Amino acid sequence: MNVLHLNTERSWRGGEWQTLLLARALSDHGIRSSIGCRRGAPLADHARENQLPIVPLGGDALSTSVGLARAARDFDLIHCHTGRAHSLAAVTALWHRKPVIVTRHIELRPPSTWFNRYKFRKAAAVVGVSEAVTAQLRSWGAPAETLRTIPYGVPPLKTNPQRAQDLRRRLGIDPAQTVIGTIGALVDHKAHEVLLRAAQRVARGRSDVRFVIVGEGKREPELARLRGELGLERVVEFAGYVPQAAECLPAFQVFALSSNMEGLPNVILEAFGAGVPVAATAASGTPQLVRDGQTGLLVPVGDDAALAKAILRLIDDPALAQRVAAAARRYVETEFTLDRMAERYRAVYEEVLGRAGGTEGTRSVA
Repeated sequence: MNVLHLNTERSWRGGEWQTLLLARALSDHGIRSSIGCRRGAPLADHARENQLPIVPLGGDALSTSVGLARAARDFDLIHCHTGRAHSLAAVTALWHRKPVIVTRHIELRPPSTWFNRYKFRKAAAVVGVSEAVTAQLRSWGAPAETLRTIPYGVPPLKTNPQRAQDLRRRLGIDPAQTVIGTIGALVDHKAHEVLLRAAQRVARGRSDVRFVIVGEGKREPELARLRGELGLERVVEFAGYVPQAAECLPAFQVFALSSNMEGLPNVILEAFGAGVPVAATAASGTPQLVRDGQTGLLVPVGDDAALAKAILRLIDDPALAQRVAAAARRYVETEFTLDRMAERYRAVYEEVLGRAGGTEGTRSVA
């Protein structure tokens, strides 16, 4: 079986990481994968590093469509990982005539246009990465018979204590201080303003805490201004972009996520794998991971007071922090493996190709 994974993003975030991980994991299940992506995108570089074939996509709609229509002939099916990729596969379907699989990585309701209705009706299978994403697609009107839920898989996390120490040293954090950290792009749905307000509450009367925000994005100037307005210049550090940031998770005593929307947050799975206790808002797919009092502490979306309280509980109750972190690590190591994810996708591929009459006629059947 030969699959073309289509991802049109220019950035490197959770969806691109999962595209790469899935393509890599499928090789252990007898499935050859190639990645269709933009020339010069980070995904292209990472695919090359992992010896995965690349189908480069042009910069404009016409050249991209023509290139995809030609390239798709060599594959058994097309697996789309972004909304734009899904649109391209649908537009060129008359030429390539290959089954289209769609993975929806975000809980963002598709606009109710005739074209969106058309492309979801034509998809052979639509996969939500969490129960929340799948439920939203169902309520929006995606055909129920095509819907599946397949959570992410992650590899065993390779933490780096030296990099964690270097991060704390670079930010001028005393070894005795307690660090509450987060990792994520500085964009609207991550709602970092909620975390900043929670930080103000946590820091009242305490000199032993520091907050570290790892990531970059369009909201950085706005969030820096808010930090100043809240008087948090000596409490909150913006660390900027950090390569392989998950390796630095041991720098944190608590991991906090303040998002108002998430498909299934990779970064929480990574925090689980690193053994760092998590306090998070109950955004979309997050409750599928953070089970309140079991694998972490969960609070309402937008509630900075509740988030501050959860962070303080994990700081002040080491036994609770240790218990939820241990349970979270067991959870990720059993339920969110790459092998489990790849096997579920293999089953979907085989079902789709079975309905389409198998893989006869393609030039690259395993």
